[in-house]
Amino acid sequence: EVAVVSFRGTQATSAQNWEIDSDIAMLPVELGAPGPHKTASSVANVHEGFFLELQRVLPHVRKWVEGYIEGTQGLFGIPSYWKLVFTGHSLGASLAILAATLAEAEGWSRTPDAVIAFGAPRLADKALSDWWESRNLCGKLLRVAVHNDVITWMPFVEPLQLMDIVTYCFE
Repeated sequence: EVAVVSFRGTQATSAQNWEIDSDIAMLPVELGAPGPHKTASSVANVHEGFFLELQRVLPHVRKWVEGYIEGTQGLFGIPSYWKLVFTGHSLGASLAILAATLAEAEGWSRTPDAVIAFGAPRLADKALSDWWESRNLCGKLLRVAVHNDVITWMPFVEPLQLMDIVTYCFE
């Protein structure tokens, strides 16, 4: 038995989605202490558009995952013996990874057992990866990417690097 939280990717006709994708300013996000026996920063610089969009939906996700229905004290949460998976494609993949990160950092009563990210753009600096490693979370993450998918290299590449990637796609 599996409970899946799926985050939708960018809709080509949605100006709001394109605005989220293009808001590439970096926002410092407090993650909390790294795991034991590891050194990692407790702050990661995260893609501002992804982070702000996630703040809009994350409270609803948390309520569903933790089973909050007013007056039930979590009685209707996902059964503990079910696997919880966060997944998404493109924009949704970044949101799934970031949601799993915040679930861990905020100490949710239930965190995902797995995160499956299809074609995820880059969403943070190396500090986020280091933090995941320090907490032994990397085994929960499966990133699926096609080697010449430009989106998986975006948005944090140098312009000339991007040109090499784009031209490689056509070789």
